Amino acid sequence: MSTYLHRSFVCFGHRGACGYAPENTLRAFDLAIQQGAQGIELDVQQVGNELLVFHDKTLNRTTNGTGWVTDFPVPVLRALDAGGGERIPLLSEVLALVNQRVCVNIEIKDHQSAEAVAHLVTHHVQQHQWSYEAFLVSSFDFDQLRRVHNANPAIPLGVLCENSLDEALAFAGEHGAFSMHPSLTCVNESFVEQAHGAGFKVYVFTVNERADVARMIAWGVDGVFSDVPDQMLAYALRLL
Repeated sequence: MSTYLHRSFVCFGHRGACGYAPENTLRAFDLAIQQGAQGIELDVQQVGNELLVFHDKTLNRTTNGTGWVTDFPVPVLRALDAGGGERIPLLSEVLALVNQRVCVNIEIKDHQSAEAVAHLVTHHVQQHQWSYEAFLVSSFDFDQLRRVHNANPAIPLGVLCENSLDEALAFAGEHGAFSMHPSLTCVNESFVEQAHGAGFKVYVFTVNERADVARMIAWGVDGVFSDVPDQMLAYALRLL
């Protein structure tokens, strides 16, 4: 993973730079890269045969549509306004935009996307000269991560956790994960030390305040996910 996440402190643009642009849109991802983020984080769920970059189960919060995402065909979903005239992107479109400039953390939000995500990552490595180190696949759903690992053990995994930290560490060890992704509300210095001792990187979500990023740096975390990556990076550079 040294090619992309080689710095002592890494900042991922959470759903892109969603503090400035509509979340999970091409505009937000491009802005995060422009702001210096070493990675972007995005959410995927499968609708039909497509992997859509979208967080919620319903359309209400982030688009001009209403109802369950899975109740609509992809062309209808793609015609919606996802904020400021942006459209709901396909994962393939985001990867084309990124074009290997930064690491892409793909968070699986549903219970069916594992094989499709593994296939797309593998395809980009084998056919488009990406490296596995340019990807992280994460989820709160351990079954999805297990299925990604079974489909292709070379794909780096990030284990998301908001509680049951010991269970998350055990799963990460059993499946050769690359990193632990604890929430800001549950992480503590002891967990960071334990995760590092087991050989995992620690990336904390979601960190948008100076006091929080200072505490994370003091605890030795490897990076954070932030809605405002430019601000967190600028402040982190003053502390490192």
